[in-house]
Amino acid sequence: MLELQLAAIAFLVLHLLFAAAPLPSWRGMPRGERGRRLLGLGAELPALAWLIAAYRRAPELALWEPPDALLALALVLPLPAALLLVAGLAALDPPLSGRREESAGAEAVRGIVRVTRHPLSWAVSLWALGHLLAADDLAALWLFAALFAAFTLGPALVDRRRLREGGPGVGIFYQTTSNLPFQAILEGRQRLAFREIGPAPIAGALALYLVLVLLHGPLLGVPLLSEG
Repeated sequence: MLELQLAAIAFLVLHLLFAAAPLPSWRGMPRGERGRRLLGLGAELPALAWLIAAYRRAPELALWEPPDALLALALVLPLPAALLLVAGLAALDPPLSGRREESAGAEAVRGIVRVTRHPLSWAVSLWALGHLLAADDLAALWLFAALFAAFTLGPALVDRRRLREGGPGVGIFYQTTSNLPFQAILEGRQRLAFREIGPAPIAGALALYLVLVLLHGPLLGVPLLSEG
């Protein structure tokens, strides 16, 4: 269990470090947001692989039997997570393009960005929370707690860094969006626009959710739907 605990802490620290800290200007280092994403992936992917491997090697220590209410909530949470993931990916430029939405100001606030300016992070956060609620052993608790903490705390640190760095359009973008999903809409600073999200991402999210639910048992040995 010690290896899993060290791996969880290492992944969490690395993720938050790359979210919050300005990068040094070393010679040959990729610059800008593109460089940051490349370096972040290069550091975090091995840490994530270690975390998953340590989880697989960890002993199974049962904690409790989650009540039906938590299991039901755990089954529902991946649905909004899938919508945030698919709609967030559909709204992005090609991966690692380095595009910063806030540089376009109010023009960048469309679709899922009206709900949250960090849809991908919140997708992982909600997915991890669902698994955390259903976790019945210590190893799963460490794994999903690390993922939930990393992708819940990370967006706030990214916002602080980007506001500190400044740039054209940053103020307008942050005034009209929110980190916490639906906060800007509830506060009247933004509106919900399903048409901008589009039917394809919504249908894709539903399909992804159904595939995950149906294949969870055959692939991972933990069925989500009772056969009775």
